[in-house]
Amino acid sequence: MSQMPAPDLLAGFAALDSCAVSDALDALGLPPGLGGLSPMWGVPLVVGFAVTVQVEPYEPGPAGPHLAASAIAGAGPDDVMVVANGARTDVSCWGGLLSLGAQLRGVRAAVVDGACRDVVEAQELAFPIYARASVPATARGRLRQGGTGEPVMIAGVTVEPGDVVVADATGVVLCRGLVRLRSSVWQPRCKNASALSPRTCARECRCRRLCTMPGWPEIIRATMSTPDQGIDPPAYGSLNLSVDGVGLGVSTVARGGQLAPVVFLHGSGSTKEDYVDIACQPAFADRPFLAYDAPGCGESSCEDLSKISIPFLVETARAVLEQGRIGRFHLVGHSMGGLTALLLAHQDPGRVVSFTDIEGNLAPEDCFLSRQVLTHPAGDAQSFLDDFIERARRSPSYASALFAASLRHKVRSGAVRGIFESMVNLSDHGDLMAKFLSLPCPRMFMYGEQNSSLSYLAKLSANGVELAEIPHSAHWPMYSNPAAMWERIATFHSRSTPD
Repeated sequence: MSQMPAPDLLAGFAALDSCAVSDALDALGLPPGLGGLSPMWGVPLVVGFAVTVQVEPYEPGPAGPHLAASAIAGAGPDDVMVVANGARTDVSCWGGLLSLGAQLRGVRAAVVDGACRDVVEAQELAFPIYARASVPATARGRLRQGGTGEPVMIAGVTVEPGDVVVADATGVVLCRGLVRLRSSVWQPRCKNASALSPRTCARECRCRRLCTMPGWPEIIRATMSTPDQGIDPPAYGSLNLSVDGVGLGVSTVARGGQLAPVVFLHGSGSTKEDYVDIACQPAFADRPFLAYDAPGCGESSCEDLSKISIPFLVETARAVLEQGRIGRFHLVGHSMGGLTALLLAHQDPGRVVSFTDIEGNLAPEDCFLSRQVLTHPAGDAQSFLDDFIERARRSPSYASALFAASLRHKVRSGAVRGIFESMVNLSDHGDLMAKFLSLPCPRMFMYGEQNSSLSYLAKLSANGVELAEIPHSAHWPMYSNPAAMWERIATFHSRSTPD
């Protein structure tokens, strides 16, 4: 199979429109478009290669590069700027100076997962912009450039540099990794195809596939290919949310795809990176996923740490799912994340394909960490966290010292009390076991062999819950025996309800 020259590749797409390409992607089981993005003025069809820019919330410090300026400087006449700003629409991340600079470089358009401004200037320059909204508010003092030339996430789809972008009055379609030809995928369906234009034929034959015919651009036989190792890399990003009136900047890592994604919720004192190894697991090569740092943890920010509790984390999870436009999903939660996941699944059980609970709270005995907020009180939040870290460091449990070593870097002390107190209250009075057993989806409860004495394991098994004991592990199998953890999750997913 040969690789097509860039001009021929783009010319092939230029003979189509976004609807025809979307239908072809649907037929291949691939994401059919980037939802919510619209032209900011009456623009023509645009086809080009993606040049990616990640935008993130501004933080005080040394002045950084002007948003997207370096990416535009390296772009050319075959390119489309793709700017990821987590669908934020209260501040612009693309304006008149960028439109002018891009137009001077010959860039074909800008696709903005967020808001733009100076729309009249863009129209006067005849520079197409696709965005979620327009807003006058400047990025200055509100946004900064996070990176360029790396995979970014837009509308739940990973965009990599060099991906083909097709945009017109209907919307935006992304064609990932379009580098190989495989003519066997495409079959002629329209009897009079030779008499029709490619665009008309794709609509008239109603086959949801593009037809092959003499004279058609070679691109109509192209299919998506993953990288040579068969595993797509994850993309880091951020979401700007408001939960119960509290502003959040949620740090995410995700990989797009067509199947139901795996949504990971980490434990207290941990981060989304607990689960990034899924991208290295061949068993999950075609599985999209999403993990994020809970408010008060990792790289996520929260305007008011005192408001964080388990119910607050449940609402955060719902907001993340809504922002990511995630329908049905496999759910994996550990410890605090397991409790959050349980309450999330209980609120909306129809969306959960399967649930892997990694020592999430189900009973009062599960509060061996969180109950320390009551049994070992301290004068202030930082003192409690310092003492908690020292106790964890000296624990004989597998990986407890490893967990303790990074706690100061992974959790804000002001978030600990609200989380721990709500975990204890829910474990003592929240009827969690009944909620877990009532879930209609396949359920697996994972625990380390050092915790095999949990009193309720027999009850779980008797009620159809698959038990997964991880050898050489205690509360943190992702640290002490990750290979066994991933193997059990993969096996469980393979037996769960099909996507």
